[in-house]
Amino acid sequence: MTRLRVPDVIDRAAAVILAIEAAALLGIGVGYAIYTAVGPQVDVPAVVGVAAFALVMAVGLAFVARGFARGARWSRGAALTWQVLQAAAAAVVMGAAPVVAVTILLISAAVAAAAMRASARDARAEAHEG
Repeated sequence: MTRLRVPDVIDRAAAVILAIEAAALLGIGVGYAIYTAVGPQVDVPAVVGVAAFALVMAVGLAFVARGFARGARWSRGAALTWQVLQAAAAAVVMGAAPVVAVTILLISAAVAAAAMRASARDARAEAHEG
């Protein structure tokens, strides 16, 4: 059974950031869907695939944000994995949009640090219990 711990201010801030990231993915997915419908001639299967992927990721990330806000242990690995993927994407766009890339890297680092901090705190608590 997954134990829930009481999240502190840093955990809540990370959960809010995760929720904002989920909302951004939702916006990207909806934007691509609209672009497919009203945009110029596009490769419809490719654009629909990107839209569907963004929407599925948005839903998944929303669940991760909810779990993180509740202190669920399972959400930390997913949050950390997402931040690593975002950091990789930021590295790719560094030359084209350095301000955006650095912003994404800083946000990713903050959420990743919150996830690792929560795990370390739980490990210390378990060491004191056992």
